[in-house]
Amino acid sequence: MKSAARQAKSTPRSIAPPAGPFAQHAPALAADGWAVFPLVPRDKTPYAGSHGHLDATTDQAQIERWTRIHANGNIGIRPAVGMLVVDIDSAALLAPWMNEHGLSLPPTRVVRTNRGSHYYYTFSSERPLLAAIPGVDLKTEKGFVLAPGSVHKSGRIYRVWRDFPITELPIEWLEHIQRPEPKPRPRVVTRSGGASVGTPGLRLVRLLGVKAEGERRGFLMYAIGEAYRVYGGSADLIERLCNTAISIGLSPTEVDAARQYIEEQETS
Repeated sequence: MKSAARQAKSTPRSIAPPAGPFAQHAPALAADGWAVFPLVPRDKTPYAGSHGHLDATTDQAQIERWTRIHANGNIGIRPAVGMLVVDIDSAALLAPWMNEHGLSLPPTRVVRTNRGSHYYYTFSSERPLLAAIPGVDLKTEKGFVLAPGSVHKSGRIYRVWRDFPITELPIEWLEHIQRPEPKPRPRVVTRSGGASVGTPGLRLVRLLGVKAEGERRGFLMYAIGEAYRVYGGSADLIERLCNTAISIGLSPTEVDAARQYIEEQETS
């Protein structure tokens, strides 16, 4: 007869599944169609070496791999295209503003956060959004929010508060959250007779062309930001800047990354 010790040794041990916010909630969220990715535990920071919200996916195989590595991580959700999350940090600031403008937030899916709420809506806008409402931030596919099940550094857990169908944001809100239409600039003609985006814009291109190695990427990002802030996101100017950056030695990958980063900062 085998001893109790030998019997215990020969009995297969069951391995408990990984525990933690990401392991517990990410697979179910992805199954419901939410694109998710892991974040540092009790934080909103993507893991070093990742691409942040650009890594978000509904692919269960990838999520299972993350679960094994980042079981205790928080869960980031990248909103789908056409979805807007109204991130309310201060209802005390928002309520008077809504009363002043005769606006309200219709019933929809709501997640309680550490000190506020996430209201999920669909929306349609041909212009970039501008978060200029007191107490509110706006999140689209160009960013992310913490998903339900995530844990704030205080220990408070993000939870679904109202599990309603996601509704459309009333059109009356758009005039308050869209960037203004860029003012038309006078047509400027270059020496060759072609149309230009304007002398200041060309100056940015010329300055980039003479930047020393080590200064080029930083100036490119600044110049693309100026193209959005001053020229309303002129595609012509941004294209000239990117082509110039490549011609002076930056790789296409570096240029694309810089362009995408500034675009997200300026249009989210």
